[in-house]
Amino acid sequence: MNLIPYLTFEGNCEKALKRYQKIFDGEIIYLLRFKDGPEMGISEKFLDRVMHAQLQIGEIVLYLSDNFPGTPLSADSRIGLNLALKDPTEQKRIFDELSKNGKITMPLEEQFWGDTFGSLVDEFGIPWSLNYSSQKKE
Repeated sequence: MNLIPYLTFEGNCEKALKRYQKIFDGEIIYLLRFKDGPEMGISEKFLDRVMHAQLQIGEIVLYLSDNFPGTPLSADSRIGLNLALKDPTEQKRIFDELSKNGKITMPLEEQFWGDTFGSLVDEFGIPWSLNYSSQKKE
C-alpha cells in the first residue's frame, strides 16, 4: 500500500504542476485533461483543466487535479490522501471502515481507466481516495 498526497486546485492545477516540477526538479509522469476522459457534459471552458496528474519528485509521487466543474473547492478539501492498494479485498475493507460515520463521495467501483476506485470524507473531515489496479502499469 502506498500513501499519496492529493492536491486539488480551482482551475490553476497546470500552473501549480509546472511550478512544483521546476522547484523540485520533478517529472510529470501522467497528465489527463477533462477533455480526454469520458463525456460528462462539462462546459467547454473546463475541458482543458486537469482531471488528474502525477508528479514524481525523487521517491515521492504527488497527485494533482483541478476540482470537478460545478463542485466548489473549500479549504478543508484542498488536500486529500490517496491509497494505492495491491489487494481488492483490503481496498474494500479499508473503504468500508473509513466511510463509517463519514460520507461516500464516489462509490467504490470499476472506473473508465480500468481501476477500481472510490472516494469519501471520513468522520473527521479528511478526504480519502482508494485505488486498486489489477493491471500492470509501466
